[in-house]
Amino acid sequence: MIDVLIAENCASWRALSVAILQGDPLLRIVGMAGDGAEAVKLTAKLKPDIIVMGSQLPGMGCFEATRKIMTESPTPIVMVISGEKATADEEVVWVQALSAGALKIVHNPGSCTGADFEAVSREFARTLKALSSVKVVHCRTLVPASPDSDRISRCPSVSRARARVITIACSTGGPPALANIFSRLPADLPVPVLVVQHITRGFLPVLADQLKASGALKVKVAQAGEPALPGTIYLGPDEAHMGISRGRTIILSNTAPINNFRPSANYLFNSAAESYGSAAAAVVLTGMGSDGVDGLKSIRGRGGRIIVQDQESSIVFGMPGSAIASGLADLVLPLDLIARHLLEIVDYGI
Repeated sequence: MIDVLIAENCASWRALSVAILQGDPLLRIVGMAGDGAEAVKLTAKLKPDIIVMGSQLPGMGCFEATRKIMTESPTPIVMVISGEKATADEEVVWVQALSAGALKIVHNPGSCTGADFEAVSREFARTLKALSSVKVVHCRTLVPASPDSDRISRCPSVSRARARVITIACSTGGPPALANIFSRLPADLPVPVLVVQHITRGFLPVLADQLKASGALKVKVAQAGEPALPGTIYLGPDEAHMGISRGRTIILSNTAPINNFRPSANYLFNSAAESYGSAAAAVVLTGMGSDGVDGLKSIRGRGGRIIVQDQESSIVFGMPGSAIASGLADLVLPLDLIARHLLEIVDYGI
């Protein structure tokens, strides 16, 4: 059985969640919290496998509750959009919650009707079951690693060419990992950075604003045909693949999803390899699944560099684990050393 704690002040929202979860024999509701402080208290007392958290938490809100839970009683948290569309205030708070450690934002099945309701309800239950087994580790203090640390796995790189573009792929746990890296990179970084972050539709602009506040680099949602400028981070937009041309302009494509992803890390890595060859660098961070592995083959085949986050510092080791299992990584690094190595490969002069 998977024990679920529901944290939400809206009675109708709680009743709907109960009805959906009780329909799955593997999910068991062990508690209800009507505010953030109660959610923190019940998490410590009941030790649920996963928390379903809505936005309407009086007193201590969902951001602060998430932060305290992840510090005091780390537990997987799924944030739920209560209506058909999140309000602007909700978007800000929920992306903050992702940065504090919540794993995913999902839609409340109550915003759907008929066959859509049944499908969204099943997906809601599947998501809870899948994320309940995630070992949340990000609020644990990481041991600082030195450049010669035994936490670094090295493989001989095919090329020593200076990287002229950095591409990054991440999913669950990505926002805090990206903030960690970007906070350590300088404003005059000599290359552009392109990022595919799998996230609930509509939240990228808020994520861009929060990542911008985390460091000195410019951050924006990418637009087709714009120049990919040094010192700028480009987030792949909702429902479009993102790549880069030889002329350093952003490519967006509405072609079919690749392994159910659009944007896809495979598309991004393939594009960077084709356009920049040995001067392309790929980074795979925390996330579920294996998106990006096929694209890494292109990076390796053209002589580019590949850096992968290690298991100890990953919130979810699916994407990094798949990349490491492929045997393509040049370096397997703890999160706190990735920025340093990116500066080395772009020849920043550290």
